[in-house]
Parts: sequence; structure tokens; C-alpha cells
Amino acid sequence: MKRLNVLLFIGSWLLGAIGFGSDLNQVREEYPTAGLQSHEFFDEQMLLEEPLETEKVLDNFDYVYVKNKCYNDIYFAHHSVDQDGIWVTKGWYKVPAYGTKYVIKTRNRYIYWYAESANGAHIWSGADWYGSIRGQGNYGFRMYDLGPVWGDQYLHITCN
Repeated sequence: MKRLNVLLFIGSWLLGAIGFGSDLNQVREEYPTAGLQSHEFFDEQMLLEEPLETEKVLDNFDYVYVKNKCYNDIYFAHHSVDQDGIWVTKGWYKVPAYGTKYVIKTRNRYIYWYAESANGAHIWSGADWYGSIRGQGNYGFRMYDLGPVWGDQYLHITCN
């Protein structure tokens, strides 16, 4: 019995050491927040699973996707109301050239967004809201109206 308790203790310690059993906030905290520049990114998509179609039918949320119609990768950030009703700013999401990425689940009709191309040639900014991304800078965000109907929403970004 003593050997079994020791093995259970070692096993639980190992799982804790490699991150099993930690919550999502702890996982996010492990990523560096200081010193990120606009050309660097933190891909929160690693932590954000795309919802199943059956989930979407059962709730009243907007599921926001970024559709990159640009020939360069872009880095995307947003300021929006999370599922708990709290305004949060998140970024950087890397959206590949001509790709689509799921980025937000919200009940709020409006989101604010900012993006820039990987090569720095294009910046999509606005004057609707200003804030930092991952504790750095003061970026001008554009407002985007998701409309009155719940469901999949696509924010299209082009280089033109």
C-alpha cells in the first residue's frame, strides 16, 4: 500500500510538472507578455478550439472568423466581450495568407479589431477604441458590427 501511495504521488507530481490539471489561465500565463513587438505574435488559437456545429445550434453566440484575403500572413488582435460579459483584449492571432481563423465567441454585437501584415506593408487600424495588446503599445482599433443575428461571422481583411 505504501508503494502504491508513493507511485500515485510521483505520478500526480509529474502530471502537474508538465501542465496537466492546470487551467486555461495558467497556460496563458506561461507565455511571455513583456517585450512583444507588433511583428511578433502570440497565437491564442492554440488555446481556442473551434466550436462544433452542434454547439452553435444550441446557444446564442456569434462565432467570429477572420478571413485573410491578403497575399501575406497577418497578425490580428481584438477587443471584445468574452463569454462572461467582460471586455478583453487578445492577440496576436496569426492568420495565414488566404486563410481563415476562428478568433472570438461573443454575445456582444460589436467588436474592435486591429491587424497588420507580417511584412509590415499593411496596417488595419482605426480610431474607434485605443488600447494595448498583450501589455504593449497603444493601438487604434476599428469597430466591427456583427449584426443582429447570431451565428458565424466573417471579418474579411484585404490588402487593397
